[in-house]
Amino acid sequence: MKKRPGEKLPLNKIKKIMQTNKDIGKIQQNTPQLMAWALECFIEDLTQSAATLSMKNQDGKINASHL
Repeated sequence: MKKRPGEKLPLNKIKKIMQTNKDIGKIQQNTPQLMAWALECFIEDLTQSAATLSMKNQDGKINASHL
């Protein structure tokens, strides 16, 4: 799998993690790309929420309590 512009997560690693589950057989080629996109959206949302909370509390850094 080639890494396309804009992708930040390694698709081969995602595919390997998905295949560790014995119930999963063959994986379509675009499935790791979809999972990478979903993970990136989740991480972005989590980071933005933590940053908002950090600014609200006037903290200089994001720590575990903000997550």
